[in-house]
Amino acid sequence: MVIEALNNGVTFYVQKGGDPRSQFIELEHKVKKAVVGHRNELDLRRSEERFRSLIEDAPVAIMMVQQGLVSYANRRHLVMFGYDDADDVRDRPLEDMIQRSGRPHEPDPTAHHVQRPARRPSTEFVGVRKNGTRFPVHVAFSQVNLSDGQGVLAYVTDMTGHVRSEDALRRSESRFRAIFNEAAVGIAIVDRNGVPNEFNDELLRFFGHSRSELGKLSLFDLAHPDDLEVGMDLREEYLAGRRSTYEVEKRYVRKDGQIVWG
Repeated sequence: MVIEALNNGVTFYVQKGGDPRSQFIELEHKVKKAVVGHRNELDLRRSEERFRSLIEDAPVAIMMVQQGLVSYANRRHLVMFGYDDADDVRDRPLEDMIQRSGRPHEPDPTAHHVQRPARRPSTEFVGVRKNGTRFPVHVAFSQVNLSDGQGVLAYVTDMTGHVRSEDALRRSESRFRAIFNEAAVGIAIVDRNGVPNEFNDELLRFFGHSRSELGKLSLFDLAHPDDLEVGMDLREEYLAGRRSTYEVEKRYVRKDGQIVWG
């Protein structure tokens, strides 16, 4: 009977016979121990459920990799990579989803399961969806110790929107730089002291200085002495944030001494 009861899940028993008081004390001790053990099991289960919920519902794609194989992926990861079920990615090689982008000196994403520091620098790779489409991803690796060995958590961010924004910004900058360089009038970007940080070739022709010479002069150095104070009140208002633009016309002195208006 005792063996059958233990096989059916009974965790303790009290043997018949003996001193009733001693048996009661033994029973009380075993009941308390069973209650505590049950509570601990419930607390552990609740804790596991909370952490699982946090990872499952995280706004970033997360996957666990052990020995180069994917052992877990959260919902966000499945959606990002086009999979319907976690079983579809379990035991897949990491390189099925994360690959090198081809840049020089890029680390191998499949080498992270070897002994490494607890946290590695995040790196940009290429993600591969279930249907074969490729997209830029940012991956941060974090090493963890599990009951069945070491694992690596990979946090994956889709960089498609960021890359598109960078490309658009690069094209826009290229267009404006072409306008800046090829303009028929002199243009300069100056600091608060009037020293030009960037200027086009037309401004060099206007003042007659070389590029190295002009980079060491301020607009005040180039202004005609009698017109030095012209527009200073507007400039002070601009620097104080009380106006967004201002326009003045004054005389300047070229390198050859010729007086020009600008």
